[in-house]
Amino acid sequence: MFRILFLLFIVASCIPKGEEKVTSSGSANPNAPSRWPLGTFPKTMKFSNQFTVAELAELQDAAVSWTTHAGAGTNFIASATAPANLVNDRSNVGNLDSLLDGVFAVYKATSWHNDLPNSALAVTQIFGVRRNSGDSDEYVEIVEGDILVNYDDFPFLPEENGGYDLFTVMLHENGHFLGLNHTYNFNSVMYPSIGYSTFYIKPGSFDISTIQSKYNISGGGGAGPAAARRIASVETAATRDDVLKSGKGVRITMELHAHGECVHKIDGTRVGSHPVKLK
Repeated sequence: MFRILFLLFIVASCIPKGEEKVTSSGSANPNAPSRWPLGTFPKTMKFSNQFTVAELAELQDAAVSWTTHAGAGTNFIASATAPANLVNDRSNVGNLDSLLDGVFAVYKATSWHNDLPNSALAVTQIFGVRRNSGDSDEYVEIVEGDILVNYDDFPFLPEENGGYDLFTVMLHENGHFLGLNHTYNFNSVMYPSIGYSTFYIKPGSFDISTIQSKYNISGGGGAGPAAARRIASVETAATRDDVLKSGKGVRITMELHAHGECVHKIDGTRVGSHPVKLK
């Protein structure tokens, strides 16, 4: 049995009247890349207080791994498992747009959200603002990101025997959090398939070069002076209000699915698909 990654783009959702929602004028380019503003790392990631101590250790290690192996002096994700950094679980909120709350978190979804399919193993949700719309260099500037792990329907290591490796799943989902998409490079943690026997220990060389290029990090390999390996410039970051009121807001949801087709949707409308290959 295997679980396949499914990419879904959602610009708006059905929200009860009176509640704020992501609004967008025109269609987003489903192939546009996503990234955080340059020079704005680290991003502080919090964890649900429903995770066990062993699970929190896996989440922490997966977050740190991107900095250790790809940061080249840049700390991508700041996370800690101290009680002060744990948050109440919000994985089953009334609407997914309400997760645009200023908190970047990993949630343990023991009750899976009704708007998400039960076949989804894990979900990374990104809120952002479209930049350079319609141009060849269009991209989505990430404003906020959250990760939901489906404990309602699936078992995970280290707590469940024979489950999916939580570290491997989170290494992949953190790649999405940082703006990476799927690739068919066999050496990438962003390869769009994962099974019970899939175990990654760190980002691959392709992942490292991709993320360093995305964030203008001068790298090379191995350790070295942080001053020589840093993000080259600083950009002004968009805000929550920009997502909600600019007309350029977008909500991107990336789901780990149990079928062999990657379907692209905008506003719930299918705009394309492709089969997913197994390793």
